[in-house]
Amino acid sequence: MSTTTAAPGTVLMTGSTGYVGSNLLPELLDRGWRVRVLTRSAARLPKEGRPGRRRRG
Repeated sequence: MSTTTAAPGTVLMTGSTGYVGSNLLPELLDRGWRVRVLTRSAARLPKEGRPGRRRRG
């Protein structure tokens, strides 16, 4: 039996500027996940969690 670790994928996160989300977001990024964030204010995201592409909607 071989153990294979799947490569991280993409996750959609809401609440990323709250207590739990602000701690979870950097952890996901450090582990190689691609994170899509839905937030009202990108300015409240931690520096390492600020999106490369922004879309207002």
